[in-house]
Amino acid sequence: MESNLGQIINQFKENCKKFEEIDSFSDKPGIYAFFFSSGISPLEKHTPEDGEIMYIGKTEDSQISRDLNTHFTSNKTGSSTVRRSLGALLRESLSLIPTPRSNTEESNRRFTNYKFEEEGEVKLTKWMKKNLGLSFYEYDKSPKEIETLEKSLIQKLKPILNIKDNLENPYLEVLKNKRKQCVQLAVKNSENTLDVSKKNIVKSSNSKSGKYFDYWKNLLPEIKNAINANKNNVINLDKSSFEQLGDRKKYSFKLHLKEGVVANNIGGSAVARDLFKALNSNLELKKELNKKNIVFRLDSTYNLSININN
Repeated sequence: MESNLGQIINQFKENCKKFEEIDSFSDKPGIYAFFFSSGISPLEKHTPEDGEIMYIGKTEDSQISRDLNTHFTSNKTGSSTVRRSLGALLRESLSLIPTPRSNTEESNRRFTNYKFEEEGEVKLTKWMKKNLGLSFYEYDKSPKEIETLEKSLIQKLKPILNIKDNLENPYLEVLKNKRKQCVQLAVKNSENTLDVSKKNIVKSSNSKSGKYFDYWKNLLPEIKNAINANKNNVINLDKSSFEQLGDRKKYSFKLHLKEGVVANNIGGSAVARDLFKALNSNLELKKELNKKNIVFRLDSTYNLSININN
């Protein structure tokens, strides 16, 4: 096992690229490693060694879903341990404002899994893309085997941004204290925080368009910005907004548009159908959609991903 760990670590270092230089991400499960590619560390009194791995993580789905669509995507800090740690360390220098990740979640996880105000989320993502490198080891095994390998690598490397299974991390207490401060600020700021979906929710009065049409129409400016940027994006939505409009057990869907035409079956999803109608209700957006191949996907945690295939 020890020799295998050494081989994996060497592979990480040999294959590491700055995030901005990566042209493809794996669609397989595995282990990923973060590096300080710029030589800049957010930890005081810490100067990264050449090739130092600063974070180890796992994905049981794919590198695309975890690294590309979560860790390096704005508004996903509530679902990303490494974003919360980096944000906690960079809070003052980047002027980040911690907020609850949700206004409807009943447990304290909405505070402990904090996020940052929208402008801060963008700043954090830009910092990460500029200063971090990334490497991936494909490991298409069972969830238990993936977890075991992750734990072994963390205990061997003692990465400075890992908290779990990393008691020998010399910066563990500093990191915990910085995150604790963010939790306290998220609680303090909770009364002033509104999710975009709660601000924009409008009960639909147009029965022909469907009960979700007005909801999607109010989100069109944000969707339009994501599409015009011509980059993959994720918009965090709110569970209660959908529950106020319907009584479905699941709201998740996939809507694939090829040059403005639906390329998959959305007959069973009124939510997807109303999104399509709302998109087409905006003439400028409709013209843009006619030029692109786009997949809209709402997952079980109410995150709307917009993936543009050029």
